Order: sequence, then structure tokens, then C-alpha cells
Amino acid sequence: MADTLLDHFWDTDAGGVFTTADDAEALIVRQKDLMDNATPSANSVAAVALYRLGALTGETRLNNHADQTLQLLGRVMGQTPAACGNAMAAVDMRSSGITEILITGDRCDLLDVVRQQWLPNAVVAWGEPYDSPLWDDRPDGFAYVCRHFTCALPISAAADLQSLLSGE
Repeated sequence: MADTLLDHFWDTDAGGVFTTADDAEALIVRQKDLMDNATPSANSVAAVALYRLGALTGETRLNNHADQTLQLLGRVMGQTPAACGNAMAAVDMRSSGITEILITGDRCDLLDVVRQQWLPNAVVAWGEPYDSPLWDDRPDGFAYVCRHFTCALPISAAADLQSLLSGE
């Protein structure tokens, strides 16, 4: 889906995404949403999604596109920050960094601990492994809490994961 977004909606001249694909019906002007309203703008949603997907996959091109999107939105955020709530969340995600949490194997108890936390700048991966640095050489039955694919020691006890995530 990210490939489709970048292949058909990406503005190669100014960065950010249009609200219509390049192969859609010809329009006089292709609109580009810059402000969040009652619903977040396409660009702020794209930035958050690209940062999250980049954290899960390790694909730096996704983070680079998210960075370019925030550069495009920078002027609007500076002039009317109240109209850029989701874009500001993307800025926070970029500046604070994303915590990657991986649950390997069938460990619903560990997943339940993660689900009970407020972790706005975290991505969670569980279930079947896929080709990503996050999953490399990770045995089943553990939780891994990582930043930039550098992980703390594996955790097997739900109480220990709870303590780590809550900062205790």
C-alpha cells in the first residue's frame, strides 16, 4: 500500500501527497490537503503512516518521504498550529522517536500488557515473522522493546514488560 501511495499520489516536485492518484480522471488541479480539519489531512496521515511503517520494516525511504511531507507542512504548522493536530503528532513521533515492540511466538499475555498501555509513538509487531530487521534472529516466546532496531534484553514475564513500558 505504501508503494501505491508513493507511486501514484506522491508529489515529486514539492513533496507530500495529492488527494487523487496520477492515473485518475484528468482534473484541472490535483488537490493537496495541508491542514487537518474534522478529519486529519491526507498529508499528516501519510507522514504518520510512513514513519510507523518505516519503523516496522527498516525501510529508510519511507522515513525520508515522511520527512519531506513534514517539510511541506512546516510553514502551515508554524502559521496555524491549531489546524495541524495530526501533523504535530507526526512531528512528535519524528522528534521523540518510535519505540518498536515485538512479541514473538504465541504470547497473548505479553500482547495484553502492550495493549493496556498508552504508547502513541510505538509500533507493535506480533504473529508470523516477516522480512524486517526487527524480526532478525528473535526466538519465540519473548517481548523485545527496541529503538531504531536496537533492543533491550528479551522479556518473558508480563510483569517485567509492564514495568519497562510504564517506566517503573
